[in-house]
Amino acid sequence: MNPAQPISTSPIRLGVCPAHFKFADVLAPDENGKLPRHPDGQLKILTGLKQFLAESPIPLSVVPIFTFSGTLKKDLHETLAGIQSLGVAPEAILMINGADPMSPKDEDKFVALSMEIIEIAKSLGIEAVCSTTFEQWMDPAPSKTGAEYDAAVAQLIKAHHRIFQEADLANSSIKSWHMEFLRPVEFSTFTNIRSAWDVVKGLNKTI
Repeated sequence: MNPAQPISTSPIRLGVCPAHFKFADVLAPDENGKLPRHPDGQLKILTGLKQFLAESPIPLSVVPIFTFSGTLKKDLHETLAGIQSLGVAPEAILMINGADPMSPKDEDKFVALSMEIIEIAKSLGIEAVCSTTFEQWMDPAPSKTGAEYDAAVAQLIKAHHRIFQEADLANSSIKSWHMEFLRPVEFSTFTNIRSAWDVVKGLNKTI
């Protein structure tokens, strides 16, 4: 930590989502599920964060970090535990690949992939997770409207509630699950707070 940093007296947590480190070669796993490392074996994301935290002119307390399904469990655990060792709280951002959360036929796979990450977060006592799980990221499918939209909302509520139950989140360290909608191109249907709220409102009511 930078000794020149002031001591924070604010109840608001400050942090950074290190997307600027770039997905390729730092944040995203390779085809074998391994996260990028330096020749000495250190995870690139952790060495980058250590330097970033040391150089920050203000103290930071939280780091939301991308966690991709298909990443080796030991690498995910090492990343989240490593962030904790730097004196900041990690928040896992679930990035689920290869399963459409809006599709009933993909529900089992979507739930299983999400649970892998959430169980690691629980084991480390993490208090908040995030997810971009309204749709598949960067899927160019047409925007859903009418009955298709209503069915997608219902399926998203069903699948996420199932995770809530099967992971026993009500009795876990996780106190908040933040769902993120994305801009057009990244998403095609849930691209604004109005559509996102249709899902979150229904999910909260179900819970």
